[in-house]
Amino acid sequence: MRLMKSSFIFAAPALIFGVALTCTLAGAQTFQQIDAPGSTSTTILGINTAGDMVGAYTDQNDVGHGFMLSGGVFTTIDVPGATYTAATGLNDNGSVVGFYSAPSGLFQGFLLSAGTFTTIDYPGARATQLEGINNAGQIVGFFVPQRTPTTQGFSLKAGKFKVLEPRGSTRAQSNGINNTGVVVGSSSRTFSGTSGFQFSQGTFSSIVFPGATSTIAWGINDSSQIVGYQQTGESVVTGFELQQGTFTTFVFPGALQTLCFGINASGQIVGYYQGQNLVPHGFLLIP
Repeated sequence: MRLMKSSFIFAAPALIFGVALTCTLAGAQTFQQIDAPGSTSTTILGINTAGDMVGAYTDQNDVGHGFMLSGGVFTTIDVPGATYTAATGLNDNGSVVGFYSAPSGLFQGFLLSAGTFTTIDYPGARATQLEGINNAGQIVGFFVPQRTPTTQGFSLKAGKFKVLEPRGSTRAQSNGINNTGVVVGSSSRTFSGTSGFQFSQGTFSSIVFPGATSTIAWGINDSSQIVGYQQTGESVVTGFELQQGTFTTFVFPGALQTLCFGINASGQIVGYYQGQNLVPHGFLLIP
């Protein structure tokens, strides 16, 4: 593992975040659209117990930044010297993980804790992305090997990496981890498409949305509620929650695509949607 520490400097925080649309659905579920101020696109990728959120946005100059949204305050997260930064996960201790584009143009993972960035690369990898972190500091993500154009999932615990991919996978990534150490992600096989997976106590189990051509599991909370998205056909993408073997789908009103990425202990779900103009907007779904 290659570690690189650098001092952390927040960009000036914006004091107001945009909630351009609120829609209440059957079952008293409420969608809130959330856009970073001055952004051309916004994606929300993680949420913790307190309701703090992290994600990424693109500014008017087409530059990508990470962010944290806490208590109504939007704060930009930029890795020093990076040309692109995305914050993908956070825990209840305020530690944030994500990835950034290095001067070489390849992605590298980062951990932001107590005001300090630490670069984390899977040993020998061409590129690394960190996707989730739990309260014990266990991290999940995926990497691109040096000589193979594919991705492999991994977990990182107490400084030790472990490859996580179901047997027979040609491509895999680990996307989320809860406080009991259960991991969710996705994997592909040559002839059977892409399916989600759950890894618990050394055992993989498949997550397949009925009738879908692709199922991606992305987030999990301590109640084992799993969120992600599924694709049917060429362009139909809907978010889902999986609880006790039952799938529930979510579509932001009027959206062409809805993707869910994170869920907290209260069942609040975050992600993004695309409307007719195909511009990504972040959302919070309140149960």
